[in-house]
Amino acid sequence: MLGARVSIRVEGANLSGFMQGLRENGVICADQRCREGAFSAALPAGHLKKARLLAQEHKVQLTVTERRGLRFSFYRIKFRYGAALGVLGILLVFFWVSNLIVKVEVTGNAAVPEAQIRRVLEEIGIDQGAWIPGIDFRMCETKLRLAIPELRWAGIRHTGGRVVVDVAEATSQPGMLHDRVPCNYVATRDACIQSIMPACGMVLRQVGDGVKAGDVLISGVLEEETGAVSYFHASGSVTGVYQETMTFAQPLAEELRIPEEPVRRRVLSLFGQRIPLYFGEVQPSMYEYAESETRFSMLGREIPMGILHCTYIPYGYRICAYERQEAEALLREKCTQYEQNFHSSDEIQDKTLEFRQEDSVIYCDVRYVICGEIGTIREIFIK
Repeated sequence: MLGARVSIRVEGANLSGFMQGLRENGVICADQRCREGAFSAALPAGHLKKARLLAQEHKVQLTVTERRGLRFSFYRIKFRYGAALGVLGILLVFFWVSNLIVKVEVTGNAAVPEAQIRRVLEEIGIDQGAWIPGIDFRMCETKLRLAIPELRWAGIRHTGGRVVVDVAEATSQPGMLHDRVPCNYVATRDACIQSIMPACGMVLRQVGDGVKAGDVLISGVLEEETGAVSYFHASGSVTGVYQETMTFAQPLAEELRIPEEPVRRRVLSLFGQRIPLYFGEVQPSMYEYAESETRFSMLGREIPMGILHCTYIPYGYRICAYERQEAEALLREKCTQYEQNFHSSDEIQDKTLEFRQEDSVIYCDVRYVICGEIGTIREIFIK
């Protein structure tokens, strides 16, 4: 039998008349039994009123022995205020959490650092734990574009507690090519020319010539026999062999930064607030800091609560002393780094190293013979 139903027990002298009345009035009965002068049955809860009237009419005693169904279950707990308040509290918490910003994502940026965008978002009220109904997202888009001129467009949308900030960066204007500005191609250092590959202008030097810094290699000035003067943008590539001297220094004793054992702590992040889950304080004088977060979730959705795993890496300074051989090895490394940084595209034809010591410092004088580019463009100023 579907729906709410009740079980009754009827006692009295006129049970047959009562049962006949049930049939005549259409009262549906199930599990009917007559035992020890009593009649029992199960009937829909809606028919109980008819059964009571028939019991009064036939002067029999009707007793309800059992009630079943959601209707009676809710009736039993309707005066349990604690349960009702608990359910109401859960609904309120869920409503509150669903209207808080749980996560902020930034997409579309390349040149503009994400940290800069997040700082602006925090200033305009878009941050973890913020109340979403109180945010005017259209106004925030305008404020974000005004605060960061490098952005030409910004769109902010949210799904539940997840806020996505889409940005588009302004296209930078290409640099002007001064390929029509009159100029000469001049030497930047004293060298012996090895090759000349002119692109535009008049070549004034030949392979094998020695030149000094500032000499014109390819001229952008053309004077005709008639006396007319034309100006061009001289360009090309000139390689030559030149000498270069560098001096590197390495003290025999220096102060080095030494990292120490990292200190790890956990912090409860509660709607943007940080609650330490440890006793004492972490106050190293100098340290590097890193953190990661493990978020809590409710009903498959992240909430603005979690555990922050904080790592402090203290460091101190120590005086490190070197033997002469160790200092010379460090100087050779510095020499190699210099070559990689400044002469990676050149050919080093010869290299001579000389070490000398002055007080507590070892010096390395390096004499290079290099074959590489020796020219640059220099503008012609016309009166």
